[in-house]
Amino acid sequence: MWGNRLGWILATCLLMLEILFVVMVSRQDWVSAPTSFSQQTEYLSPLEFPFSPTVVVPSMTRSEDTGATYREAINDVLASRDEYDAYNEKGKDSDKPRLREIFLLHQAASSTRARIFLSQPEQVINYNGEKPELDALISAGRAALRAGLLRQKTDPADAQEHLEAAFSLGWKMYQERLSDAELRAGFDLFGQAALALEKLAENGGDSSRAQQLKDFNAARVQFYKNRIEPVRRIIISIDPNIIAGSIGDYFYFAKNATERVWKIEAVLAIGRLQYYVGENGRAANQSGARREIASLVDDPDPLVRCAAKAAQDLTIEQYRQIR
Repeated sequence: MWGNRLGWILATCLLMLEILFVVMVSRQDWVSAPTSFSQQTEYLSPLEFPFSPTVVVPSMTRSEDTGATYREAINDVLASRDEYDAYNEKGKDSDKPRLREIFLLHQAASSTRARIFLSQPEQVINYNGEKPELDALISAGRAALRAGLLRQKTDPADAQEHLEAAFSLGWKMYQERLSDAELRAGFDLFGQAALALEKLAENGGDSSRAQQLKDFNAARVQFYKNRIEPVRRIIISIDPNIIAGSIGDYFYFAKNATERVWKIEAVLAIGRLQYYVGENGRAANQSGARREIASLVDDPDPLVRCAAKAAQDLTIEQYRQIR
């Protein structure tokens, strides 16, 4: 009797050891688990700014898509980039008439939306340090901003038009935000324009308007601090320590983020894991990254597919150039 019981006990123990061994082996293929960061649902949710753009530019009510106008401005800047760079660096008010793109931005200023890069997302969803088309659009916005700043004392009404055009472009880049680069550029541009318009209202003695803009700018700073900066610090980082501790978060955001730009950037972050998963990183995270990218190349969302394709095509030489 006892011998039989002992045999059952030994058999059960052996079975448990075998199960434990299988689990341990299978875990070698598991990617790292997400951290508590991914459990903060507000970071996964859409970036809904608390103020309407009409607080800053009341005329932004036209529903027409003005993406074509902005693409025309991009082409103008690309055709004479040196001229725009010189103007943005130290241009004078007398140089403005030569810059046609400033007036193109005026044409689009009253619209509420613009599909700028959506038809060619690979221009902004990539690992390139330089993004010529995006850089050209940023240059166009900076030129409008500079034109407004140069005219704020001599012709406040004209200055306001330039600043509102810059704000409108920045806002629409932020609204499109196909990548962190476009998000950051748009947020920075509409922020600078809003600050300049606040100052213009103060100088013009319009205290009510100045207070409106002051409230907008305070909300803008807080929104960046609470909703954008914490996610950028994790998802965009190339810091070895942050990468090593956040790998599971990249996979989690790629699957669960409802904010499109963070999903896209998480896919690009997974692409970087093919070549680096932190000091003493687990091979399972690298192999898991390759499997995840392969599955996302056929994702229903064309923007996720674009990010996955960029990740799949990333070479070690390109990775070494990432900054």
